[in-house]
Amino acid sequence: MSSGSKANWGSLAPGQQHRPGSGSPGVLFRPAGSSPPRTPGPEIFPGPETASGHSLDWLLLMLREFALILNANGAIQSCWTSNYGFRRRAESFLLGRRLDDLIGPGPWGQLSKMFQRAIETGQNQDIPYSIQVAGALRCFLVRVAPLAEAAGGPPTLCLTARDRTERIRHLEQLKKTDVLLENAERIAGLGSWEYDPLTKKLTLSPQLRQMYRLGPEVAWGEQEYWQRMHPEDRARARKITQRALAQCQPFEYTSRYLASGPRVRTHFLRGLPLLVADGKVLRVVGIVQDITDQAQAEEELRRLSHQLLRARDEGHRRVARELHESAGQSLAALKMTLGRLRYSLPREDPDTSRLLRSAAALADEAIREVRTVSYLMHPPLLDQAGLGPALRWYADGFSQRSGIAVLVEVPDDFGRCSRETETTVFRIVQEALTNVHRHSGSHTATIRLFHEERHIVTEVQDEGCGLQPSARGRTQHAPYGVGIAGMRERVKHLDGVFEIHSAPGQGTTVRAILPLSAPVTQAVFGEPHRSV
Repeated sequence: MSSGSKANWGSLAPGQQHRPGSGSPGVLFRPAGSSPPRTPGPEIFPGPETASGHSLDWLLLMLREFALILNANGAIQSCWTSNYGFRRRAESFLLGRRLDDLIGPGPWGQLSKMFQRAIETGQNQDIPYSIQVAGALRCFLVRVAPLAEAAGGPPTLCLTARDRTERIRHLEQLKKTDVLLENAERIAGLGSWEYDPLTKKLTLSPQLRQMYRLGPEVAWGEQEYWQRMHPEDRARARKITQRALAQCQPFEYTSRYLASGPRVRTHFLRGLPLLVADGKVLRVVGIVQDITDQAQAEEELRRLSHQLLRARDEGHRRVARELHESAGQSLAALKMTLGRLRYSLPREDPDTSRLLRSAAALADEAIREVRTVSYLMHPPLLDQAGLGPALRWYADGFSQRSGIAVLVEVPDDFGRCSRETETTVFRIVQEALTNVHRHSGSHTATIRLFHEERHIVTEVQDEGCGLQPSARGRTQHAPYGVGIAGMRERVKHLDGVFEIHSAPGQGTTVRAILPLSAPVTQAVFGEPHRSV
């Protein structure tokens, strides 16, 4: 800006941000028609005789960032510049000169007003100033600051200029990034958060506030979050969070959120501790995703899957009963008939006697196979005596068929559970032993069944080759087909926990933890099963 050009000066409130090209009041800008000044080199550093032909633009380009101490007459008493190459020459040229001689009457008139307000109010006076350099906009913050003066002495001011171009560019880039992040959160149906364990301060992204149906001014903290969580999920979520923070480990859980509307939303939360110092977490960041629709679809799928499992179990029970009562009885009658036939045939015919004995042996084999198939589909002992006798009977038969020694550890006073629970435990043991026989290579297996804090714990352990890490992870992909997926689905329907603990060469333990839905009753051998 030349000394004759017009400029619009004004004050800038502390903390106010200037956006280049915004045209807001209080911004001094080089006119569009003027040519941009070229950056001066050492050879063109002006002498005293040319100083009056330069402007504030020239001062900024020459000194870049600077601080000038001015006395009451506007003369420069001290100077500092970030342009180290010109520091000594700047001092020799600027010290003792009046500022209005350097920048011209136009800018000086506006700066003098700022000087006056700074003296009167004792506060800093800021104004943004922008210039074009080689086609690019450079933004400065010009500040007038009153300095402490000796008693009765004249006022002293400090004029500073800070280059804010990079800062403004970074702020604009940050704003664009925030917009992209907000759009991404909206598309993905999630929101982000940040938590400070020391101050208990919880910061939510705009999208997460919208998910929680919170206005921008509504206070939100740790207490409000736990109050909005479904009471049945609160203790579990707190336990997961506290354990993860104590161990400085990532965590995640699914919980129900009591929104202000009529619907209960299902949210998936994942947290990541950051800035760990001296074993303590200083900051936690994370996301919350609304999975209500997905949870409802999964619940419907689980309901249909459970109906299929129940239908299959009922079908097995019915077929087993029919095999026992129909085919089994018919084969027993056939054996009795063959026995009577033996006394009706002449004993002198050895061929006939041999054929009769062979037919009787085939009838015995058929009876055993039908009984085995019937019992494997649904053992009568499970309905009559409960899990203990049924598992011991099944383990004995499994050992005979596979050659694997199976140890069964069930307390004598284990008692009875609901029919659905007993069926689930029996099917899990069946599938686990099948996997031991097919995949582990183990010669031994152990079945454990016990109570633990109002839960039934079932374990099947082998000493085989173990599973690979990818196979034992908690995924929906079963390493051995649908068997493990079926066990997991049965346990999940009863609100239980299904776990696989394994390591290559160290065997595998399948563990199912099922809640007790009703008090356990004592089993009476020979009594029909009653659901409790």
